[in-house]
Amino acid sequence: MMSPRRRLAVAVAVLAATATGIGIAVSLGRSGPSGDSRARLLRPDDALADGGARTAATAIGIARAAVYGEPEPPADAIAELGRVAGARVFFTAYGIGPPNDAATGRGESLLESTRRAARALADRRAAPVWIVDRPRLRLKLDVVVGDVDARFESDLDGDRLADVGLDGYWVERGDHAGWVLPSEVLEGGLATLDDGDEHGERGVRRSAVIDALKRRDADLDLPPDQPFDYVRLRTSSWIERPGTGDRPREPLALYRIHPRERDEPTPGLLLQRAVWATDALSASISAEGEIRYVYLPDRDAEGPGYNLLRHAGTTYALLQAYDRTRFEPYLDAAVAAIEFLLERHTRTDVRHGPSGGGATRWIDETEREFVKLGGPGLALLMLTQYFEARGEPDRWLEEARELARFVVAQQLPTGELISFASRDPSGTPSTRRSVFYPGEAILGLIRLYAWDSDPRWLETAERAARWIIEVREGGKDATELENDHWLMIALSYLFTFTDDPLFYEHGQKLTMVVARQFARNLDAARRYPDYRGGYYGLPRSTPAATRGEGLTAVLDSTRVAGSSLDNGLRLLRETVTHQLTAQYTPESSYWLPNPAEAFGAFHGGILDTSIRNDFIQHNLSAVLGLERHLRAANGEVVPGGPLWTLGRARGEIAAFGGVPAEEMARLRAASVAVRGRMRWELDDDEGGD
Repeated sequence: MMSPRRRLAVAVAVLAATATGIGIAVSLGRSGPSGDSRARLLRPDDALADGGARTAATAIGIARAAVYGEPEPPADAIAELGRVAGARVFFTAYGIGPPNDAATGRGESLLESTRRAARALADRRAAPVWIVDRPRLRLKLDVVVGDVDARFESDLDGDRLADVGLDGYWVERGDHAGWVLPSEVLEGGLATLDDGDEHGERGVRRSAVIDALKRRDADLDLPPDQPFDYVRLRTSSWIERPGTGDRPREPLALYRIHPRERDEPTPGLLLQRAVWATDALSASISAEGEIRYVYLPDRDAEGPGYNLLRHAGTTYALLQAYDRTRFEPYLDAAVAAIEFLLERHTRTDVRHGPSGGGATRWIDETEREFVKLGGPGLALLMLTQYFEARGEPDRWLEEARELARFVVAQQLPTGELISFASRDPSGTPSTRRSVFYPGEAILGLIRLYAWDSDPRWLETAERAARWIIEVREGGKDATELENDHWLMIALSYLFTFTDDPLFYEHGQKLTMVVARQFARNLDAARRYPDYRGGYYGLPRSTPAATRGEGLTAVLDSTRVAGSSLDNGLRLLRETVTHQLTAQYTPESSYWLPNPAEAFGAFHGGILDTSIRNDFIQHNLSAVLGLERHLRAANGEVVPGGPLWTLGRARGEIAAFGGVPAEEMARLRAASVAVRGRMRWELDDDEGGD
């Protein structure tokens, strides 16, 4: 008899081998029948030789007939389903609720399983569903491809974090049964994955799983906070594509909660994704300019906290998108965000250091003991991106100079920049060092130098970069260096402005760091395909995005140097392709309780459904970067990069024409359909009256 471990291994192998198909396998555990009756049925691989989409379409078509009262699929397709070995089937109806309705069925053939699950769902939905509800309703099919007996022992199961979203739970107690489908572990927020629980531990919470099981059957005998036996499920999962009206929709294969098949990052697709992300970002900015920091889609609630440095970085990305599209509401939102930061959250004083100083401005995080160097750096980046979009420093030039003088005042004789200054100009700074703050400050200075030719800005930036290269990172090879995307971007500007090969060579060295980190996940990606292009043991979208930003900058330097872009461009494409799986699109928004608050945004990664403003920021910047380089390869020029900055500052490049209004309306159609028009559009309308 096959062991439970072997049963699950076989099921996982079947699932992996049928990555483009439904991969129906005979269910071997409690959720499947036993007996010789299977012998007269076709083997699953025989029935699915032409791919699983047709099988999924037939099964979903049967459910639509039961739920909507529509005609059933063709007889030959139904007959084919009847020749496939039975496996437990689940149907979930998304879009009317919450909670989402779900039902299950099990028979000796897949057709019998499907009919039973469809009838059960129809009974729950009081079929037929009214026509007005059908466009919002999307049916999801899950077919069990493997199961194994298991026991939930601890309060927090952190042993199989990579399998979160791939493993589900089935519990039977007498006549009662409850289940949690694999995707529902993520959809329902049943796992603690970001910073861990109060003890720093990560995993699936037993209490949350018990609560979810009891929502399916309140009479399940599962005492709270006690170990319980269950059947661990693997399913092949398909969701109807979004659509309108009563026409059948093509099914889409899912992996966790995102499409199994990855989108090819063409320039057109990247622009579409950038517009959706910018709409999400702009819509999250209040009339006063505050940017929503955290949103938790599974709870439809805002999370706690705020970060003024990320506010500045997010506004920078928003202005990048404005410069690319020239869609005026994006600029209006960005201006409000700039005013929020400068007028409410900065302080001025006089500071001097070995390299100079004077009247300075800095970001006032009142709860912090020290002043972060990254605050003035990112605020400078935000303002210089505004100058670039406008073509001149028509506002806030003096504020930018004050921010730059703060950075100059933090430079030591060695060239090192102090990461944490005292709030009191005469006080003692912290000895702590930040990896990222110096790169942010250098980038802010060098970009200001393009618009304000005070030699202090360039000299301070050069000395600080040399200290990092020769002292902080001196003698280290790619295995010892940390990823520093802000430094990579700063070096691309320094190389373009100075033609010093030191800055080019170190940027290339940091690219090797990214390439090495990319390669670490290739083995895991053979088992978990959505790991490809990601970074760290549990890939997250923002680490990928920051590396995408850094790679974009190194490609800028490579283009200036006249070297081949092939290797860097391939790595950037892989990285951005991974990032795109973390965006809430029409296909992946099926489960959201409130799509208007999340559509277009980037979430934390394949296991993290939460949204934070800097998640959108970094992903948006990297997506725009790849789009720019792909278009450059085709001879097209769009805004971005150090050559563009120089051209704009010198008056050699006119403002970009942006995206034509008709095309912009097409790109924004899905966003507008989900959330309506943004306040920034309405404000523009009022101003035009």
